[in-house]
Amino acid sequence: MFDKNVEMVLLRAAREAQERAHEYLVLEHLLLAILENEEGAEVLENCGADIDELRKQIGRFLDTNIETFLNRGGVQPQQTLAFQRVLQRAILHVKYSSKDAVGVGDLLAAIFT
Repeated sequence: MFDKNVEMVLLRAAREAQERAHEYLVLEHLLLAILENEEGAEVLENCGADIDELRKQIGRFLDTNIETFLNRGGVQPQQTLAFQRVLQRAILHVKYSSKDAVGVGDLLAAIFT
């Protein structure tokens, strides 16, 4: 259902949340992981985004607005409802466009719709 780039992005987002000791996996973790992906960064750059500035702003947001939990004991962060909805929208988009797998571009489209 997901191509290899998306699988890598999802793993990166989960790892980012876990490394920051966040209880929840939020859209900002996903967008930050997309920015770290070559395909995702290229798509956003082609839309006029300043990748470095986006990384800084998202990192700052995550540092200041998402509560951390110090004694989590390796518990995996839980996807928020918004995170799950983005995945569902991306899957539906691919299903109705007759594509085989969700790509990073599909994730971006789902985030911004």
